[in-house]
Amino acid sequence: MNMPAKQGVRARERNALERISQIETDMGNALERISQIETDMGTMVGAIQQALQNIESRVNAQSEILDAVVQEIGAEQINARIEAAREARSEQQAVTAKEGLKIALDKGELVPAAVIGDKSVITGVEADKDGVVVKPGYVQLGYNTIKPEFQEKVLGKAVGFKFETSDGTFEITGIYDVVEKPVEQEPTKE
Repeated sequence: MNMPAKQGVRARERNALERISQIETDMGNALERISQIETDMGTMVGAIQQALQNIESRVNAQSEILDAVVQEIGAEQINARIEAAREARSEQQAVTAKEGLKIALDKGELVPAAVIGDKSVITGVEADKDGVVVKPGYVQLGYNTIKPEFQEKVLGKAVGFKFETSDGTFEITGIYDVVEKPVEQEPTKE
């Protein structure tokens, strides 16, 4: 009667030893994978450092070229060209904004409003501290995009309202409210 009990114990010992052996194999495989990952990481770090050095070299080369161009043409002319390009971009953005406003009005998505509300689109003119209009002479923005300290100043104000900013003044030239469309309910399924 003692034999089957010993055989059961031996079978459990064999199973335990097999499991331990499998765990050791798995641990060995995991250590190999970790070692490979460490090698791969070292390779990636080296590649990243090389890429950064290449970028730095290109930036330095471009900087040298730009310095030479500035010296050849002159800083004033280059600054004038940069300023002209910025003004042209600003003008185009203003034209695009005006066109978008007109389209929204035509579609009935916006309607003229008497005073500024929390869902208004505002147009205006910005002037510097000397009273010179800041180009392009047109600003369009949603009420929710105005800095909070200015939101309090303009809420409930009408066209013509002017207020001080850190850079000069801003005058409201147009107010339009967003027309909220009713949410269509899906038909109920019975």
